[in-house]
Amino acid sequence: MFLTQAELTKLTGYVYPARQRRWLKDNLVPFSVNRLGKPTVMRSVLESQFGGNVSRPRKAPNFDAVHGQTS
Repeated sequence: MFLTQAELTKLTGYVYPARQRRWLKDNLVPFSVNRLGKPTVMRSVLESQFGGNVSRPRKAPNFDAVHGQTS
């Protein structure tokens, strides 16, 4: 449902909540703030903004293997 703290740190490049909030604002990522002042970002928001599943990137099919061509 929400990004973990580790995912939020990876996304923003910041550990401190104030800097994470600033990065999210600057990059137009919607978020809310919890009681501790930490930003919370819904995973579905990022998936809709970036067009897919954020947690599991997909690989393209190997069409050469399908057609029997190998290198």
